[in-house]
Amino acid sequence: MFNEEKNPLARLITLAVCILCFSFNAKSQIPAKKYPSLLWEITGNGLSKPSYLFGTMHVSSKLVFNLPDSFYYGIKQAQVVALENNPELWQEEMDKYNFSNLGDMGFGGMDNVSTNEYLNISDLQFKPFTKKLAWAVSSTPIVLNSLLYRSYGMTSNDFEEDTYLDMYIYQIGKKLQKKITGVEDFKKSMQMTTEASIDMMTEQNKKSRSYSMDEDFSFSKLSEAYRTGNLDWLDTINKVNSRSDAYDEKFLYLRNDIQANSIDCIIKSGTSLFVGVGAAHLPGQRGVIEQLRRKGYTLRPVSWGERSSTEKDRIDNIRIPVNFSMQTAPDNFYTVKTPGKLFASKNRATNIFGLQSQFADMGNGSYYVVTRVQTNAAIMGFSNKQVEQKLDSLLYENVPGKIISKVAVTNNGYRGIDVTNKTRRGDVQRFRIYITPFEVVMFKMSGVGDYITKGTEADIFFNSIALKPLKNNAWSNYTPTVGGFTISLPGEPVQFISKNNTIFGIADSSENVQYAIVRNDINNYGFVGEDTVDLNLLHESFRNSDFITKTVQSQKTFLNGYPIMDAQYQDKTNNTYQCRYIVQGPHYYALIAHYAKPSKKVEGFFNSFKLKPLVMGNEQTYSDSSLSFSVKTTYFPKDQLKDNDLLQTIMNKYKQMAVKLDDKEYDTSRQNIKIWEGVFESKSYHNDTTGENILVTYSTPARYYFDKDSISFKRTVYGDKKMEDSSWIVREKKIDSLPNNVYTRSTIYTSKNSSRTLLTKVFYKNGVTHTLMSESDTLGSHSSFVSHFFVSFAPIYEPDPVAFEPFQKKSKIFFQDYFSPDSVVHKRALRFLQTINLDKDDFSDIKKAIAQLSWKKDKKYMTKKALWLSKIGT
Repeated sequence: MFNEEKNPLARLITLAVCILCFSFNAKSQIPAKKYPSLLWEITGNGLSKPSYLFGTMHVSSKLVFNLPDSFYYGIKQAQVVALENNPELWQEEMDKYNFSNLGDMGFGGMDNVSTNEYLNISDLQFKPFTKKLAWAVSSTPIVLNSLLYRSYGMTSNDFEEDTYLDMYIYQIGKKLQKKITGVEDFKKSMQMTTEASIDMMTEQNKKSRSYSMDEDFSFSKLSEAYRTGNLDWLDTINKVNSRSDAYDEKFLYLRNDIQANSIDCIIKSGTSLFVGVGAAHLPGQRGVIEQLRRKGYTLRPVSWGERSSTEKDRIDNIRIPVNFSMQTAPDNFYTVKTPGKLFASKNRATNIFGLQSQFADMGNGSYYVVTRVQTNAAIMGFSNKQVEQKLDSLLYENVPGKIISKVAVTNNGYRGIDVTNKTRRGDVQRFRIYITPFEVVMFKMSGVGDYITKGTEADIFFNSIALKPLKNNAWSNYTPTVGGFTISLPGEPVQFISKNNTIFGIADSSENVQYAIVRNDINNYGFVGEDTVDLNLLHESFRNSDFITKTVQSQKTFLNGYPIMDAQYQDKTNNTYQCRYIVQGPHYYALIAHYAKPSKKVEGFFNSFKLKPLVMGNEQTYSDSSLSFSVKTTYFPKDQLKDNDLLQTIMNKYKQMAVKLDDKEYDTSRQNIKIWEGVFESKSYHNDTTGENILVTYSTPARYYFDKDSISFKRTVYGDKKMEDSSWIVREKKIDSLPNNVYTRSTIYTSKNSSRTLLTKVFYKNGVTHTLMSESDTLGSHSSFVSHFFVSFAPIYEPDPVAFEPFQKKSKIFFQDYFSPDSVVHKRALRFLQTINLDKDDFSDIKKAIAQLSWKKDKKYMTKKALWLSKIGT
């Protein structure tokens, strides 16, 4: 999901997620006293039916599947089956939070759209697609293993069941038609687990690890403790190995409270319950067992008999009926029926090869995947037949296990291959792969054992696939739904949208000519390149494609005021590539035609291209609480509307951890950091479809920040220090004073020999600054998304602003805080002693501060005194 090796935050979040999913468990050689079983009957307190509490271990190892009749009896008797979190909600919940963005948020809160990009030699270079095809056939989205199996590779395959114990409990509940729920909230659990890890890292009184402990209390004994159902031993192992009371408090005990309260709420309503939570949550005075007893319930350990293999086999053979619904690709290229919503993969490591969407049928242990690999084969000179041959040659090495059957298929004019295989674990899988001129689309279904061959689900899935028909219409003008350009094409092209790149492709089978329109979007708010340099780089990039042998000709000119380059190349088969490169602000277009013989239709393709205004939707009002603004605009990125406050909370906790490591008593709430240290945060609001981007920054100064430069205020409000550079040309500047002492400055910058422009707008009030940046061109061709955003942008100021005017001296308020009888306020002021600006007028207060220093009472006495003495000379 993100690069764990390079990103300490990523490692932290990964640790948190893993701990949440794999709770501790523990002990068995020591005689059990209070907690001799994994399964507990709950009665009393007015209950008419018993309920059951079970301690799970979140793994697929066979050692946790020694399940007796009493385990199955408890589930059968219950009306509701619960786990820590409701598995039926996992896919929706996980889709809300794009953890892959955490690595790019940084301390400034940036999202994953860079605003410091440059054209490079690979932007227009077409590369071989064989590795992409191999990946498509062999890969499965990583999230499916986490959701369904939790298998740990070949060394453990022979010692694992088909799923992990929690999922097995859920599957039994579904097969026995029980209602499913959770005793925790996904979002809250994630937050608490992250906070627990941070609290452990910042705890003052960490426990020291003993290396002379009894081997019976080592973590290596956890499995044995669990297998024998000895929760006393398990609890002891956890306590002996605990390194942090702060971690245990949030990860274990506070979650115990939540679980016990949820169980109480369910069963006191008269509903009988079977609930499985991590075994570590059960024992101890603060464990779930004792908490339920204190609520008035009677909990009795249920004897743990022999494994009931007959009952397990009977339940395993039950199929859960599923209801299929039609799913449509975002670009409408395919429709297919699946038992649930297809969720787009957020794994960046795999998305560089292609796009995957998946649905996990967790009740049956099966999954459905659609993978799309952009090959651009037609524009590279490959026929569909040649791509099919390449694909066929890859199947033996890349299809898991043994291929059982391979059949040729077609769908609305597209050729394909239907493959059925059996993995080494004995699971039957089925693929259906279709080849189009510009991409390969693969539909895959997999299940446990022979699940897909014994039911109708596979037939419903594969028979429902419908691809948009392959056909050439009469030549006509084509305009994308969002506008941007119009061009004459022999039909409607396929469209591929990826980060900063969009390709429209179509093949004219009547004349064997392939066409493509490629748009690259480059966002850079600190640099504007010369048009001729950019055109040359586009030319060099395409020429570096493997199939190009030489450049025939190239020429720069203008088209309706826009700089362009026309070029021709020869490929390895002596066919011709004709290209036109166009620079339109942050958008770089390449028109490409590949043919054996020139024709009037090819000429018409190039001559018909015209840049058009972008078309957006209706204007709506949106707000962003983190950057404190509202805006009326025709487009707002969907990701910005998602419930991603959990990610921001995690990010803030990470920042707070960095501060806590330096000062254990420092209040690390976001509001306190905002008051004392100031903030600088930014986000990019990016429209993938149009390629437009708006950068919004929000900043407040630190409590004691003082800028002594007498003209800084004028520069902030009326100018821009960053832009005081001879390479920038100010095309337009407008300064306004708004009500309530709000100042604004709108500026359009450009540079010599460039048609690109940089649009900026600054809002300033009492030290709070909002800045907007976007790019356009000298002809002003940005969409209503940009124009409405800039015009309607309205900062939201707090009624009692916490920011302090940076152009007013702060020594008075600093010394008020420093000499405060409140030790917390004093320490906060002391943190900023090194950076506070003081002068000769503050000498008496400096002298007083030095006099109050005490060798006995003040830690780092010499350091503090040296700092105060250094202030005398300022």
